[in-house]
Amino acid sequence: MVAIHAQDWVQAEKIISDIGTKESEADILKKKLRLSLPSTFIMPFSSRGLLDLLLIQDSIANITKYVSGLMINRKMTMPDEIFDDVIELTKVCIKTSPMALKAVNELDELLETAFGSRERKDVGSIIKDVNEL
Repeated sequence: MVAIHAQDWVQAEKIISDIGTKESEADILKKKLRLSLPSTFIMPFSSRGLLDLLLIQDSIANITKYVSGLMINRKMTMPDEIFDDVIELTKVCIKTSPMALKAVNELDELLETAFGSRERKDVGSIIKDVNEL
């Protein structure tokens, strides 16, 4: 967004290329996960829920790629009146991503410990932190 706002189209093109690469890598990982998820795997949540989560994550990557491409191809700029708010929203979204990863990792530990008390508290604390962002 900063490159687009500054109308630095060369830098914006580099960034969209990186976005496209990351989105393609994410698609490969998503497919790999789907194929490796055994149908007999017993989880305390449905595999449909996990696949829905993947679908949401994939849609974020796809929309990011689409919107950035659209803005660059049309040489769209961000109005000054909303630029700072969009940047702030982007920063909050970026801060949320590692916290979501931490929550997923804690959920994995929660599964391994059969929903132990400490692990439940840790996951609950992470979810609270993400919601406060």
